[in-house]
Amino acid sequence: MSDLPSVIEFSEDVSKAEAPPLLPAGVYEAQISTVEPKVSVNSGNKYASVMFRIMPDHFPPDYDASFYPDGKLLAYNRVLLEDTPQARFRLRNFLDAIQAKGGKSIDVGTWVGLSAMVEVSHGSYEGTDKEELGRVTSV
Repeated sequence: MSDLPSVIEFSEDVSKAEAPPLLPAGVYEAQISTVEPKVSVNSGNKYASVMFRIMPDHFPPDYDASFYPDGKLLAYNRVLLEDTPQARFRLRNFLDAIQAKGGKSIDVGTWVGLSAMVEVSHGSYEGTDKEELGRVTSV
């Protein structure tokens, strides 16, 4: 049970809330904040959901960092954890990018705190524009 009351107060009328501006497309340094092994509902494939945080000091100078004072979190769900030749090769490339150790046994929890360069682009989900992560490369 939650300790929150049933009436929640906000500083502004939420019916007039607008989406913050998108982080401009580009390449940013980011740090891994969480990693969670998951299984795809659609395919049944194992993958790692990796959350990258881009800190405000890496935002473009003309971007209003007040929207994300603790940084912008973006999900990267492209790290397959399957034991196939293609998935192992893609995992190796990801591990190289984040400068993590490989081997026959991988502890995805050790990735937290590691950094990489992430490519941010814009897409749409259910009619709302959003940032998307593409390529991940080494710092």
